[in-house]
Amino acid sequence: MNKKLHPIILAVALSAAAPYAFAEFTANMSEEAIKTEIRAQLALGQTPAQVAQAALAVGAEPVALAASIASVSPQSAAAAAATIAAAAPQSAAAIASATAQVAPQMAAQVAAQVTQAVAQSAPQSAATIAAAVTQAVPASATAIAAAVSQAAPSQAGVITAAVNQVAPQSAVATTAAVAAATNQSVAAVQQSAAASTSQATQSVQQATTSSTQATTTLAATGTLPATAAGSTTGQTGQTGQTGQTASGTTPTATPGAGTGGAGGSGGGGVASPS
Repeated sequence: MNKKLHPIILAVALSAAAPYAFAEFTANMSEEAIKTEIRAQLALGQTPAQVAQAALAVGAEPVALAASIASVSPQSAAAAAATIAAAAPQSAAAIASATAQVAPQMAAQVAAQVTQAVAQSAPQSAATIAAAVTQAVPASATAIAAAVSQAAPSQAGVITAAVNQVAPQSAVATTAAVAAATNQSVAAVQQSAAASTSQATQSVQQATTSSTQATTTLAATGTLPATAAGSTTGQTGQTGQTGQTASGTTPTATPGAGTGGAGGSGGGGVASPS
């Protein structure tokens, strides 16, 4: 009797597991279906790169795909964004921006890995990527600039200039961080950044276009951070930045007069006091 039951039980078990074992992306999937499939494949042990490649193979839109993976698995955001950017280098900055908006805690890693991924196909895009991610997560400007400069040290000057245009309140700290990341003096980075002002301005303009594309894609697909979607409490207003000045090769700081901003309100949430 037992010998007859075992094959039946095995067949039932395999049948139940089949939808998961052989799950795959298909063309024209809905956003929710894509996210469900991402979860399933990651749970089966697929790497973020493998998941991204599988989705791209059936025509998934690169920016939306990067954001979807970041929303499902923030820790997979950088690796997935890099894989997707390598396949669509013309959209690298938008991919990085969308990913950083969804997983802001991964902003620096995303910017650096996307920069490395397109180093051969789009070697001059480092500053644009850094600026786009800084526009998405300005509080991480210093870390972003340092990480991207380490990934593309030959472009440290224009990266610094571009990030400082987007987040001037962090300029001194950013310049010092880039100098440390690239083993240069602060004075050398300042000089290189000053000489790259025009190129940096163009990079920031391109970054703005890419950021707009990213934000539009996120809104269209509904893949937004919780606070941006208005589903949680409002964000606390940012504290005013301390005024800073640079002197010689050693950065110094002087007190600023900034004050805390008012807390935002998200959806039905109540703003936290600043």
